[in-house]
Amino acid sequence: MKKSLPSNYLIQKDPLSDLLSSFNFSPIFFFYANHPTSSVLKNDILTHFKISFITSGTVKVSCNTISYELGQNSILLVPPSLLYTVECISKDPVTFYTIYFDLPLQERLSFIKLFKLQQVQCIPNFLSSFTLKFIEDKYNDFLKKEQLTYQAIKILIDNCMLKLLKVIQTDIVIPNTEYHHQYSEEKTVLKCITYLDENPYQNVTVDDLCEHCAISQSYLYRCFTSYLHSSPKQFVTTYRLNKIEVDLLQSSKSISEIALQYGYSSVYAFSNSFKSYYKISPKDFRKQFNHKKKRG
Repeated sequence: MKKSLPSNYLIQKDPLSDLLSSFNFSPIFFFYANHPTSSVLKNDILTHFKISFITSGTVKVSCNTISYELGQNSILLVPPSLLYTVECISKDPVTFYTIYFDLPLQERLSFIKLFKLQQVQCIPNFLSSFTLKFIEDKYNDFLKKEQLTYQAIKILIDNCMLKLLKVIQTDIVIPNTEYHHQYSEEKTVLKCITYLDENPYQNVTVDDLCEHCAISQSYLYRCFTSYLHSSPKQFVTTYRLNKIEVDLLQSSKSISEIALQYGYSSVYAFSNSFKSYYKISPKDFRKQFNHKKKRG
């Protein structure tokens, strides 16, 4: 009679594994960059998540009055709606791979809480030679348009999040200054961005944001100019267009369908808004991207 395996051989999900497996990561962009010394690499606020793998050089990352220094083999994880700056501070150029990804809206809050993304997560000496080789291989497969590359990039994100979660849960990551609670102006801005995320297809106006936050237009303007150096109206337009850009490049929807979906009164109004920001029409923007993909 065949013996059954002992019960202690049975693999069961632990709570953290169960939680991590519930996240449905969607890769959006994947690129390699080489930046010269003494340059600001990024000073922005994202509409989706970003993970960067630093392969050479040293950068200074600043966010919410906290600064970190990251060198070779480090990673940087940035959530949406968080203003941050990255500067090259080494004598050598900075090189890195970056993946932009997103999560369904209902999973975002749990992910941000689990990975403590009230700040950027900066992990030094994170990349092993095996992980780095895997990243390089997947990037080359991506450039060659190999089959199953999308799934392989999802596996890469899963693997990095697993390793990152182990580090975060053991409280190894300690910033070099104490965490400062966000000022009321910052909280107002983040509340507005959350509202925009929850209503991606609604033509949100400045009045809508004022009503949602129960504040005056003058105070809202002060919050945005102080925190983001942008007026609320400019920011709403830019933030929506950044989301539309992804839809434009990743979907097969027509320009008129996208314009209608995002609440524009007409294709003409959408094209004007898009062109004023990107200096190119949405049709030509998509055509240019598709041409680069074919040449790729």
